[in-house]
Amino acid sequence: MPTTTTTSKMTHDSPMGISSSFTVDGQDFKFQAATHTPLPRFTTREVTLHYNSLDELTGNHKCRVFLGPTGVSLSLDNGVEMEAEFEGVEMEEAEFEEVESTGYEGTVVWREKDR
Repeated sequence: MPTTTTTSKMTHDSPMGISSSFTVDGQDFKFQAATHTPLPRFTTREVTLHYNSLDELTGNHKCRVFLGPTGVSLSLDNGVEMEAEFEGVEMEEAEFEEVESTGYEGTVVWREKDR
């Protein structure tokens, strides 16, 4: 499974939105996710993206968002996964304990960057 790491951060700056951008094989992609349940706000360091082909980095998908004490991970219904460490903050145990095993459900939209 190919892996890329972006220097772009993953941000969660609205109650239910997560975004990041990636450059993979010279192509720019923007990732936007919305969760059905509000999440605590966060910003991460580098984001690591795991994928099988560029075709997986398009369209709409379902996802699960997992929060831990030091970072976040996302699993998409097409096998794509992302992980990142929080930037300069750790979540309080009470903020992630309840959903640690099942995660938050949400939807994902991939777009070409600048669109």
